[in-house]
Amino acid sequence: MKRTVFRSLLIVSFVVAIATGAAGREGVFPNPRADRTWGRTVGGIFTSGKSIAVVIGIGNYIGARAGGYPALPTAKRDADKMVDFRLNDAGFDTVYLLTDEDATKSKIDKLMTDLIPNVVTERDRFLFYWSGHGDQRFSGDGRAFGFLPLAHSKSKEFSGMVSMQDLERWDRYLDARQALFVLDACLSGLAGYQTKAPLNARLEQLSLPARHLITAGTKDEIVISGDRWGGSLFTDSFILGAKGQARSPSGIVSLPVLLDFIQERVLRERQLVNWSKSLTPQIQSLQHGEGYFFFTPVVPVGLPPSAANRQMPEQKGPSTTIVP
Repeated sequence: MKRTVFRSLLIVSFVVAIATGAAGREGVFPNPRADRTWGRTVGGIFTSGKSIAVVIGIGNYIGARAGGYPALPTAKRDADKMVDFRLNDAGFDTVYLLTDEDATKSKIDKLMTDLIPNVVTERDRFLFYWSGHGDQRFSGDGRAFGFLPLAHSKSKEFSGMVSMQDLERWDRYLDARQALFVLDACLSGLAGYQTKAPLNARLEQLSLPARHLITAGTKDEIVISGDRWGGSLFTDSFILGAKGQARSPSGIVSLPVLLDFIQERVLRERQLVNWSKSLTPQIQSLQHGEGYFFFTPVVPVGLPPSAANRQMPEQKGPSTTIVP
């Protein structure tokens, strides 16, 4: 009961905090009851570690009528879901939020260059989430470079966008023990290098340094969203898996296990809605490291882990929307 009441209070506080910025939102949400289970699970350096997150969602593309990108209504819902998940389920200490026109290139770069590197220490872990459009440009020799458009971005004017190289640069600024960048955007598999990971990594391996990027698809794929998933299929699958449906026998959700769950659910859902095009979530390494980001989900009261894993959310309607 106490957990339920506290969760409601957190959600109310979150809604009140963002209500004044309907056009765009900017906020910092500290969690007075952060969950340090993840640190106690592996012990050692993680015992006192914090979990810090940045959530960016862009759906109101203002420049659409002047050569920009079309609106993306699901981005707001996906960003809200991720903030709620980080605070109330994953127990993160602090979540930083930027959306729509408040998510400018200068604000994002200042956050990731000046603030976050000074907040996240070598004992901590960091998670970055982006929901919005994706784009790419090609060099003369055919190489592809990925970009993330902002609210005022115009098509093919890449200098005003966030690039995949920006993400790699921000990662290098961090002293975090572990960092995970999550991109729910089209054409987003354009940073880092492919990594092969064992599904059942040992706890001592999970505690090692790790820097990874997980994307909704490859550099050639577009993402899919709809009412059936309350927004993006990729984001919905990520949250369900991290909450415990991807739980391994050890009782934790490691990044390799989570990716396997996401890929299987995306494939199953694509078949159910007759979506014939490919969509293959990917994991890449941003820096060399032997560890893996992981979650320590709470099992519902009265249910063993195996039963909790079998719980599936109620599905709504078959309608889907292709999000370019």
